[in-house]
Amino acid sequence: MKQLIKLSLFVVLGIGLWAFSRADQLFDLAKNLDIYASVFKELNKFYVDEVNPNEAVQTSIDALLKSFDPYTVYYPEDELEDFMTMTTGKYQGIGIMLTQINHRFIIAFIDEDSPALKAGLGIGDEILAVNGISLANKDESEPGKLIKGQAGTSLTLEVLQVGKNQKTQIRLNRETVQIKNVVYAG
Repeated sequence: MKQLIKLSLFVVLGIGLWAFSRADQLFDLAKNLDIYASVFKELNKFYVDEVNPNEAVQTSIDALLKSFDPYTVYYPEDELEDFMTMTTGKYQGIGIMLTQINHRFIIAFIDEDSPALKAGLGIGDEILAVNGISLANKDESEPGKLIKGQAGTSLTLEVLQVGKNQKTQIRLNRETVQIKNVVYAG
């Protein structure tokens, strides 16, 4: 009986010490975050050049994660969708792959059963604008950002279709598109 009481007392004492150490960790974390915010405010107020908060925070996150193993990484929100596409093979868009030729954005590939195929787009069609935003003088990543979006939302493409000499407006709804591992097998 005495051993059971001693064991119970030991367990309760251990749990109590663990709880206090956890509370100390949280206190230290809060204190250090407060120090970090104070340093950032002072830099922002008194540094000779303008401080870009996004770059400063990204640099500090990168330095923090570098102190751990190489597998602990941070994906900013604007890169999260690309990460999810790589890991799941799914994305929300219209199911096309564009290529840039002579500053023109040409459809190079269309997924089966995609909104683009259902709307009548074809390989070789040129995308001129997305939702009224011209693609002239845009870099390669810009059209993808404009075309991808929440499933169920719509977008309007201004397209110059192969064999036609007139611009057409095509309205499509974005869907979740599953990228096939093997595009073609024969």
